[in-house]
Amino acid sequence: MVEYAPGVCNIGPRGRIERAAFGVAAIVFAVGLWHLVRLNALPSWPILLLFFPLVAGFIAVFESFFGFCVIFARQGVYDLR
Repeated sequence: MVEYAPGVCNIGPRGRIERAAFGVAAIVFAVGLWHLVRLNALPSWPILLLFFPLVAGFIAVFESFFGFCVIFARQGVYDLR
């Protein structure tokens, strides 16, 4: 195994695709829920919960774009599959 180097790409192509797909799906879900609240199809309190899928989605998209996972970095591992 290669010695871990901080700040270097630690996510492979498969991990990037998985994170991009999850990120886009989470953002689309949050936007769809926001539209339902705006159309008065849902009560207004779920709009407070949009923070969680939006944050998770944007973090996943950024990890996909940069190829770097903070949790993997903290553990000192690579996933270059």
